[in-house]
Amino acid sequence: MTVFVLEVKGELDNCTFAAAPNNEYKISVKNPLNDYEKKEGVTIQLSELVELENAHVSDCHLAVKFEGANKFATLTILPSTSTLLKPKKKNSPSFVPTAVTETETWTSILAVECRGLEPCDYMSGDDEFVVTSEGGSTFNEEIDFSDEWCEYCEKGDAPVGVSNFQYRWTSI
Repeated sequence: MTVFVLEVKGELDNCTFAAAPNNEYKISVKNPLNDYEKKEGVTIQLSELVELENAHVSDCHLAVKFEGANKFATLTILPSTSTLLKPKKKNSPSFVPTAVTETETWTSILAVECRGLEPCDYMSGDDEFVVTSEGGSTFNEEIDFSDEWCEYCEKGDAPVGVSNFQYRWTSI
């Protein structure tokens, strides 16, 4: 069992952003024993569970059976209160999902427990993030960071935007 954290960053212009509540995450996973065996574009969501019988986990958010495997490989979204996310060493960082508030700073937005698979990609889609301008406006529709995103905040009388969006998976 390995815990992976999805971290994101971007160049911010007069705003912050955070994962939308009840977010769907579109990811790709791979077989850790065979880099060529992947399941691309699968969707996971906290509110949707897959029930497995006679498995090492009873409920998970994704179950995949790779070619030649006897068991399902599973992925489970972890709440920030999970004991699996507590630092193992005194100086290790702990996982707390937060808003991206600083340009070019990696920020954790999702933690998953994986058994027999590894997340290897993330595809940002519409409405996965909520952007808050420095002027106090909230934008939560048609937000897609696959390209530069920008809007205008009437409250703050200023443009807002996110560009150079990047992600990475790290194991903790």
